Amino acid sequence: MDGTHHQVTPETLRSLLAAMHLPAETTDQARDALAQLDRPRPLPPALVRRVGEALTLPVPQTGGRSRASLWLHIETAAGETLRHRAVVSDGWVTLPELPIGRHRVRRDDAPEDSCGVTVAPAACVKPPLAAPGFGVAAQLYTLRRAGDQGLGDFTTLRDLMRDTARVGGVAVGLNPLHALFPDRRERASPYYPSDRRFIDPIYLDLPGSFAPPDAPDIDYPAVWALKQSALAWPRPESSNTAQFLIAGGETLLRFAVFQAIAELHPRISWQDWPTGLRDPGSAETAAFAIAHADRIAFHAALQAECDDQLAQAVAEGALPLGIIRDLAVGCAPDGAEAWALGRQLAQGPSIGAPPDPFSAEGQVWGLPPPVPHLMAEGGYASFATLLATNLRHAGGLRIDHVMGLARLFWVPPGARGRDGAYVRYPLADLLGEIALASHQASAFIIGEDLGTVPEGFRETLALQNILSYRVLLLERAGRDFLPSAGYPDLATASVSTHDLPTFLGWTQGQDISERARLGLLDEEAVGVAEREAEVAALAAALPEHTGDLVADAHAMVAQSPSCLMLIQACDLAGETRAVNLPGTDMERPNWRHRLPGPVFDGPVAARILAAVTKTRPGG
Repeated sequence: MDGTHHQVTPETLRSLLAAMHLPAETTDQARDALAQLDRPRPLPPALVRRVGEALTLPVPQTGGRSRASLWLHIETAAGETLRHRAVVSDGWVTLPELPIGRHRVRRDDAPEDSCGVTVAPAACVKPPLAAPGFGVAAQLYTLRRAGDQGLGDFTTLRDLMRDTARVGGVAVGLNPLHALFPDRRERASPYYPSDRRFIDPIYLDLPGSFAPPDAPDIDYPAVWALKQSALAWPRPESSNTAQFLIAGGETLLRFAVFQAIAELHPRISWQDWPTGLRDPGSAETAAFAIAHADRIAFHAALQAECDDQLAQAVAEGALPLGIIRDLAVGCAPDGAEAWALGRQLAQGPSIGAPPDPFSAEGQVWGLPPPVPHLMAEGGYASFATLLATNLRHAGGLRIDHVMGLARLFWVPPGARGRDGAYVRYPLADLLGEIALASHQASAFIIGEDLGTVPEGFRETLALQNILSYRVLLLERAGRDFLPSAGYPDLATASVSTHDLPTFLGWTQGQDISERARLGLLDEEAVGVAEREAEVAALAAALPEHTGDLVADAHAMVAQSPSCLMLIQACDLAGETRAVNLPGTDMERPNWRHRLPGPVFDGPVAARILAAVTKTRPGG
């Protein structure tokens, strides 16, 4: 942030390398680890290229002799098998031109090894908007409707989409819908999930008569207990159940097995399960799956029903861009995703962030990072599955902490954020996989690029048609707010986010008073006088002054050239209490506070919408 160079300690380097399965405690270990990385393979595990680029593969000799040519088997994305005689030139072969998609290549003389070949389009899909539009960003669980079961569900989503369309909006942005922990419902953060590839069934709208808790904050254990009582088995099959179960394959099966094991070991992390069950590929886990086939089928069917209700809500909501789903940066270390991926995730270190003006000690998020050199195994299959599952029924996808495509800040176990180190990731390959997923889903991509951004990174994303994320409260030079006219066209703009105070709460210093009450303020924290100065600076930067600060701030963002604007549902509802206060967990009810009433019916919503639709009249 200030140009100071920080040298990572040898202790940190050794700790992180060991977590990557590359121990380097001694010189001999380090040499062995380098040899492991450099070992020749008949084919590399993955090749990612853009359409029109040459498809060339390194092919070390096998069988102790060099070859002038070799036969390759190519399984195409369309399911065809091609036999190709490739000429070897200086240890490389060139594949024939292949269409956009994910293919697989094997050598005749080494059929046990294969290379996943991804041919990606040049860039991601752009939002199909003729003119800049606006939408609503909502934490689904916070929303209310008559007859809900204690939190916002898929029917609530349909209603929100219809209401958004009625006022001229084009999209609804959502919190991550990722599966959390049914046996530990107090763990409510959608950004600390058990599995990002599947949906939490707490969002199902279930038939039957309920008397849900009606309180300002969601009682997740009570709501889930109510919903469980309505989850009859066997589940009625929906129109897409069979197709969904077949498409889910091994990924869905492993998730369902995890859920069934967790039911028998409630509130126990999988690392403490009986030894054989800690490994999804073990004989003990296979025997468990056979013995508990009924419960495994139940959990798989729940996912099919979630998928069906989400699809129905999107279809009936009928918004031009539909929903924008949200992909969290990582998963909890004790959840289904970490169990299923095994060595692909580093056990021990955590993703975090280095010290910055908002956190002098840095941040530790408790999320296990993916091991970079193992991501390519299987042709980036795990990453491709993660993208595809989160793009289902979506018009767009927001990727949280998108800088993680280039580098993640790893913090050794038990260390402070300031003791971490950046680890590089295969950015070009991951961007290719995202471009292909965007193309296949006909969905645009938003990169949440807030925080410490590598130099040139935003320009790289723009070349890929990945929308930047610009937030009024953060777009500043010191205390001064930057003109919204300088926001990029290819961006999603907003006044605030779920990790910041609501706009009214910010103007009133609600976050400051909360931190003071919780004993979290230090000498570097923003005080009341500084906040008053910030509010005055914003008022001075507004291009329009009607005397209504919340409306004028939204008008300022609406006047930006950014193709999409998202209005926070909590701002429309006139809420002053933030859904989340970063740096806290159970000290306050993070991720639990429900909005007091309908999003669009109050006077604040009317004033905000009037200001926005003057510039962005709607779809």
